Amino acid sequence: MQQRGRPPHPGAYRVPPRSAWTARQSRESRSSGGARAAGLLLALIMAATLGVHALALATSPGAAGRTLRATLPAITDLDQSLAAHATELEAAGRDATSSVVVPGLVVPVEVRREAAATGGDDLRRATVEAMVRWVYVEGHSAFRVSGVREVSAPAPLSSQWMVRRSIDLLTARQHGRLVNLSRILAVGAVAVTALLAIQIESSRRALAVGSALTVGSLLAAVGALVVRGVGWMVMSDGSVASAVVARIARDVTMTIVVAALVSGLASAALAVGGWLIARMDNRPARAASPARARQAGLGRERREEL
Repeated sequence: MQQRGRPPHPGAYRVPPRSAWTARQSRESRSSGGARAAGLLLALIMAATLGVHALALATSPGAAGRTLRATLPAITDLDQSLAAHATELEAAGRDATSSVVVPGLVVPVEVRREAAATGGDDLRRATVEAMVRWVYVEGHSAFRVSGVREVSAPAPLSSQWMVRRSIDLLTARQHGRLVNLSRILAVGAVAVTALLAIQIESSRRALAVGSALTVGSLLAAVGALVVRGVGWMVMSDGSVASAVVARIARDVTMTIVVAALVSGLASAALAVGGWLIARMDNRPARAASPARARQAGLGRERREEL
């Protein structure tokens, strides 16, 4: 038996090789870093997907039509034009055989002869619907007066530039692009979700994925509100252009926020469920830890006696 207080002989007992422990720690460190990177990437892709998908919803024919119906009368001075040409339109409606061109508008449209002859709300409603259909197809190119084209483009960040960009957003062409982009981002989100799930143990996958999706939803909502705030600061001069841009920005922002809220609630529910699963999975390990501690203590006592 070895005496106490003296250093043990080098060959008294074997120490496990450190290389195996180091390799294991290195693998775990790489796996943890990869999981964090995949989670961050999933949050960013989720935010982009929600933003693009909400923009696709805001530019759909129904949503874009509602926004254009509320903004085009102010842009085109519709009520003043109809009042100034009321007699001319009524006479044209009685004499025409099919449709009548509404004079005085920067968006040249035609209405049924019955609406022109009746006038009032019927004429206004028919004119607005005709303008909405034309602008949704052509964007700002629909704003032409007798075929005369612009000499120069408006300066960036000016009121006319902001109105043009807002109108061009609410078009069928832009809606198709956004739908295709949202599909590509959705496929990317699924791929990154699978990558994250591979690097996380099964009991914690739902927690990791739900947390990343929740963060992405919050990023989308905060980003939309920040852009809305910046736009409000830039376009706050009380002009008609500012009111139009503010209305379009409000509708688009609310669409993004609502989509982010719905997605965030679903993702948070997934994260909470994953947390409960991970907690239940860890209970047997915590219950067995005192027994392992007692066994480790007995092992140390036996080695000291040798």
